[in-house]
Amino acid sequence: LIDVAGSHATGDPHRLAGRDLGRPVFKAGRTTGVTEGHISSVDVDRLAVNMADPGAPPKLAEFSDQVEVQGKDGRSFSDAGDSGSLIVDQRGRAVALLFSGGTDTQTGQPITFANRIENVLTELAVKITR
Repeated sequence: LIDVAGSHATGDPHRLAGRDLGRPVFKAGRTTGVTEGHISSVDVDRLAVNMADPGAPPKLAEFSDQVEVQGKDGRSFSDAGDSGSLIVDQRGRAVALLFSGGTDTQTGQPITFANRIENVLTELAVKITR
């Protein structure tokens, strides 16, 4: 569990919308531990991710309807090994599932990409229960 503002993450899902830009979020990852960031985009489309092993020729996959997260104070929100981390808001509600990261080509800042939690739950045909 992640302790967020004195309450434990419940995982109850929250569907992100434009009003959530700037919303603080948290995750506990294998590599970076607990980190804080904010929602920087809720509608990333045509995101090309190299799925190849290091040193192998590129193998691009394209993703749409993704969420972008930036770390607090310009720090990285995630790193290799954090994929699969549940991203929650300040109320402990699940908002996304982390799957990729990189560097913003315009700002040079580290960014993280995640699948919207409602899409993950639908694809897996599961619900989050207490």
